[in-house]
This record gives sequence, structure tokens and C-alpha cells, in this order.
Amino acid sequence: RKGGAGSDGSAHLDRQVAAAAWIITTGPDHYLLATFLMSGTRKVTAYRAELEGIYRTLVHVDQLGIAPAELEHWCDNELAVKRSNEPPTRLKHMTAPEADIILAIHHVKRKLGFPALVRHVRGHQDTRTAAGATPEGADPRGGDEEHDRGTEDELKRYLREMFGINERKK
Repeated sequence: RKGGAGSDGSAHLDRQVAAAAWIITTGPDHYLLATFLMSGTRKVTAYRAELEGIYRTLVHVDQLGIAPAELEHWCDNELAVKRSNEPPTRLKHMTAPEADIILAIHHVKRKLGFPALVRHVRGHQDTRTAAGATPEGADPRGGDEEHDRGTEDELKRYLREMFGINERKK
């Protein structure tokens, strides 16, 4: 049986706070939502927060002992998806500011014992102008006020659209 996951990250540089949220599901009636907040984050980017979401999802799957035939993980940051699926082989990638977490993602993926593929899902940052440029005011690496407020809502949408799961009423 295939397992599913989705994660999202965002950062508010002016508030020095970043967050990563993720969801893990093993079936239509079984899922887990989690969030990790980082404060005092002067130099954390939305890209780093996206990678943090991917890393923490994989670690959480490992800690819970979830072992599907394969894990399909959805993320809306294309660069984070690419770096999570391709181990760094070039020096510039191994010395980049985010190299530590990218290497950690690949370490956990090797440890899992089943394939864990990170896939791209379209997000607000995928909206481009006709010339292919990033819209004015948008961060090309992801993250903005509107997106940050919607992180939990986006994960709930992923649940509904990707896995057919609806949130239960309390």
C-alpha cells in the first residue's frame, strides 16, 4: 500500500519566525498533522522552511514506524522537490546554505527502506507572467504573506484532493 504525505513551509523575515507543517496519511481514515515553529530566524528563507517540512515529514514517518510500499510526498516548492529527489553531487550544492538539511533529507530517505518520492504540487509561486518572470512582489523561492496564512488550509486541501480525506468534526 502507498503512503501519502504533504508539507509546506513559510517564513516571515521581518518577524523572525518560520514554520513548517506536514501531514502523513496511511489511509482514508488515518492521518496525522504536525507543525514546527522556528523563532529568531533572521536568515531562514521560505525555501529552508519548505525543506524543513520535507525533512520533518520523513523523520516523523521513520519515528512512527510507518512502512508503506512507497511514500508519495507532495510539496509546492519546485527547487525543494528537486533537491530532495536528487542527492547533491556538485561542490556548490554541498556547500550551499541549505546543504545540511538536504543531506539530512537524503540520509533519512536511505534509512527508510522504501522509496520516498517528493512530488511537486502547484502553488501560488507557480503563477508566472507571460515572459516567465516571477510576479512583482513575489519571492521566487516561495513564501509571502497570503501563502503563509494559508499553510494549514493548504495541507487540508492536499488531504482532500490527493488522498480523499475530509477533516473530521470535533
